[in-house]
Amino acid sequence: MESSSLESLQRALRFKDVQLADLYQFSATLHASLDLEQILRVFVSTLMGQMGISRLIFWHPGHQIMRVRGCRLADAVKKRLQGHLGDCLLMPVPIMLDDLAEPKPEFWEMLGQQQLVTLLRVEHGDSLAWILLGKRFGREPLDEQSSEYVMFLARFALIALENALMVERLIETRRMEHEMQIAHKLQRSLLPQKMPVFNHFELAVSYDPIYEVGGDYYDVLMAQNGKTPILVADVEGKGLSAALLAASSQATLNALNQLYFFDAARFMTRANQLFCQFTRHSRFITLFWMLVDDDHRQLTTVNAGHVAPVLVTRAGIHRLDKGGLFTGFTESAEYEMEDLTLEPGDLVVVFTDGVSEAPNAEGEEFGEGRLIELAATLWGKSAQDVVKTIRTKIDSFSSGQRMSDDFTLLVLSCR
Repeated sequence: MESSSLESLQRALRFKDVQLADLYQFSATLHASLDLEQILRVFVSTLMGQMGISRLIFWHPGHQIMRVRGCRLADAVKKRLQGHLGDCLLMPVPIMLDDLAEPKPEFWEMLGQQQLVTLLRVEHGDSLAWILLGKRFGREPLDEQSSEYVMFLARFALIALENALMVERLIETRRMEHEMQIAHKLQRSLLPQKMPVFNHFELAVSYDPIYEVGGDYYDVLMAQNGKTPILVADVEGKGLSAALLAASSQATLNALNQLYFFDAARFMTRANQLFCQFTRHSRFITLFWMLVDDDHRQLTTVNAGHVAPVLVTRAGIHRLDKGGLFTGFTESAEYEMEDLTLEPGDLVVVFTDGVSEAPNAEGEEFGEGRLIELAATLWGKSAQDVVKTIRTKIDSFSSGQRMSDDFTLLVLSCR
């Protein structure tokens, strides 16, 4: 009797030695890899091979990672399974199949059909994973010691998994930062590299996207016969998606400029039709376009849903709102032009929402009213002085608060 007990104890110790050696090798293998698939593959193969488990499901709800071995699950069954697991958060583990018969009969039946008999919940910090196990190849369920060993392996795997995902996120963040830097340089290169030189006008701009790239842009198109097209646009949204749409629309406008140079209304109508086609009516672009006739101090303007620019004259203020609907919404939109003759000292102040909506520490916006009142005091100033004064006033008002939108301010002064 004593000899039999001693032999049994020796077998148990040898098995523990093997488990410890395997655990050391398992841990070393996991922590030497930062590849998500490799970690999961080592964990699953170790668990099934060493423990002799016939079926296994691993589910990490936080990262939506599921691995299934030995079972066949349709997508609909996977969804139901994930829902049932979410309902088991408060149940003590390990959960045996029979424990579910009364409180969760539908789940009990589902696991029975898949021949899964044990449910383990593994936690590490804020991370959580579920492991569903079938019987061992000897048709025996896991005993208490085996369940503890599986949990031990699973915690190692969960830590390695979180480390791999953290590194993956870091690499992705670095990659995105690099790509955003490239996009930033590209967008800047698409803007006019220098302002045109006029005989009777001066042009100045302040441009500041809220992120590395933005949906605001301005452009000076190719001049013909002493007339120069200038535009300011504001694409719906922010960030990279808005910047991509801005670049596409900018290329379209440059191409159309050669075809419809002397007909601003047709130019805008055709631009809108093309925008509708490549946005599929899902994004819109506000646009203010003006043709500057330097020789005669004249402007032709079209406003496609853009916040109305301010014309400051000796007599007072005039808002340049004649045009039509913002572009990209409906292909049937039509536009009308406004012809203006400026006098020396007159100003055209064109801006996007980010200028008037600049917030202060209390969340109050600078507002169009303040902007118009300020612009009215600047009649007769140069474009550079006007831009500098407005920007200084807004920066002082905001007191270092982050802008709520891309900031584009363009001023044309007549001299």
